[in-house]
Amino acid sequence: MLARILMALGGLVALALLGLAAYRFIFSFQSSSRFEQLGMKANADGLERFKLEMLDGLPEPAKRYLSHAMQSGSPLFDRVEFSGHGSIRLEEKWQTFDFEERLAAHRGFVWQAGLNEMQVYTDDFYLNRAGGVNVFLFYLFPMVRSSGPDIARSASHRFAIEHVWLPTALLPGRQVRWEPVDENRARVIIRTDLEEDVPITLTIDEQGKVIKVSMKRWSQVTVDAPWSLTPYEGFVEEESTFDGITIPSKIRIGYGQGDDWKSGFFCEVRAAKYID
Repeated sequence: MLARILMALGGLVALALLGLAAYRFIFSFQSSSRFEQLGMKANADGLERFKLEMLDGLPEPAKRYLSHAMQSGSPLFDRVEFSGHGSIRLEEKWQTFDFEERLAAHRGFVWQAGLNEMQVYTDDFYLNRAGGVNVFLFYLFPMVRSSGPDIARSASHRFAIEHVWLPTALLPGRQVRWEPVDENRARVIIRTDLEEDVPITLTIDEQGKVIKVSMKRWSQVTVDAPWSLTPYEGFVEEESTFDGITIPSKIRIGYGQGDDWKSGFFCEVRAAKYID
């Protein structure tokens, strides 16, 4: 009798694990599909090239920034794939992670990361007017799978501010416009496919380097807090150049502003490849 019970329990466990594996396989396929949607073969020869005249009429800080981020004649890439490592604050403890991300101008992003100490895998995305946050323990057991209008709006705001890693997409156009703030700051306003204008303020030094990015991001800062537009700021510690494009390579990001700002995320970009 005991042997039959143990065999039955073993069968149930096997079925449960098989179901989890199937679920994880389907999710991995969906995640890979999103990643592939945002990538194409590089073909820089067919791209429009950056010209300084494209900056005519922009606020002076925006001119300094874009002429520093791109060289005259640089291809105007509309996608970037980058990777690196960092750390995130979870319940007042810092957890390290390795990540890779693909970002396509005015379309979306997919961010995949593995938290080293916790053996947790996370997949965040914004694409086709939808956003999602997915977390798995040991790459198998689902812990979080969030979606819906609030997640999509929050992800679209994150997508907008992450255009600092794709400055070729920040030239003025149908979905991007600039306005002055002061001699060291300019505001770029990005129109998302959710039909929302997302303003992002960039603080630029005399050489054109971004030293700070700030916005109000649609967020739920704690699980019991209402969703709201919350100050969200990043401070750039270093920059690097990849494929002729200069971007922030070390940045600390957190909610709040001024004395209320609290770092919650750090990342270092170690490699980036720009594609058309």
